[in-house]
Amino acid sequence: MIYSKNKIKLKLKYYKAIFIFTCLCMLFIECKQKDSSKKNSVPIDLPYTFKSKKAENLSIKAFNFFEEEKYEEAINIYQLAIQTEPDNPKLFFGLSMCYFNKNEMSTALSAINTAIKLDSLNAIFYGNRGLIYWRLYKDEKAIDNYTKAMALGSNNYVTYANLSIAHYTNKDLGKACETFKIAKGLGLPADFISNDKYLIKIDKLCR
Repeated sequence: MIYSKNKIKLKLKYYKAIFIFTCLCMLFIECKQKDSSKKNSVPIDLPYTFKSKKAENLSIKAFNFFEEEKYEEAINIYQLAIQTEPDNPKLFFGLSMCYFNKNEMSTALSAINTAIKLDSLNAIFYGNRGLIYWRLYKDEKAIDNYTKAMALGSNNYVTYANLSIAHYTNKDLGKACETFKIAKGLGLPADFISNDKYLIKIDKLCR
């Protein structure tokens, strides 16, 4: 679940995937610009099944568009799938990812909020919502959501790395170092650090 501000690719249960938050699973890069740059990704496996073959096929088609960076087409297909299965949180998660990559953060937030309403115990959703809040310059809310993700079992290097960056941009350097060291202890790869401006800075700061 590194829910980075970098491009997020997902790994969904029924087809090939790559994450945002995101979980997804993603890393942030530029605090001031909050734009996408280099990207890190980790697999995400959402546990949901489909009630109908139609919704499943639409979801696969939408994700394929997402993977091709055809976000508008993916959004249209996800919306069709949602009409078929309006209670499937996986579809709203995918929809949120599309809006995130279009830099439409308010709409991305609305979609992930719906996913959380449908399943309030999925740690990945909170991780992605934390990323969206961070992109909206709401560091405290981002931190709250990463903390919630951890409380629900997302205790891995991805979540701690994201939380470390959120503390860093919130100017709490002590907590940034504390969570970064935990992320490293949990196996945060060197290439994740070298691929992210903030993790590079935090790494130097916390030595």
